[in-house]
Amino acid sequence: MVELRPLIVVTGTLRVEGGLKRARTKAKAKGSQIMVTESLNIGEDRRAGNVVAARYLRKLAGLKILHTPFGSLVDPKNLDRVKDTISQAMIDCQAFNRAHEKCKVMNTMIWEHLRGQRLDAIIAWVDRRVREGDDSVTAVLSSLIAEQAA
Repeated sequence: MVELRPLIVVTGTLRVEGGLKRARTKAKAKGSQIMVTESLNIGEDRRAGNVVAARYLRKLAGLKILHTPFGSLVDPKNLDRVKDTISQAMIDCQAFNRAHEKCKVMNTMIWEHLRGQRLDAIIAWVDRRVREGDDSVTAVLSSLIAEQAA
């Protein structure tokens, strides 16, 4: 088993809800079958909400070392940047929600120090991925593991 160095884990996302209009159209029947098509119309509020969400998800993607099923691993040196990004995302989500009625953006991102059961789960996941030869994990393995004392 690998021994991970101290890391920060960021979980959650920015969720955009509303602003979509569904329209169903029935096509002509062919024998006993009826073809039903569905189209989505994306409103301007939804497009603006997607821009807000994408901006902050890209910022966090630039800070992460590795994305796992248990959250994104981030170097503790970037903790201030992670805190600032999450705080600014919350402020922008609130401002967006006040300005737009048809669509809402919700921030569910949190950060925490990697400890306890989540640490055990990530170690097991990394071990399994290394054994399977996953290139995305082996490429960043040196930045994940703790330095061995000589």
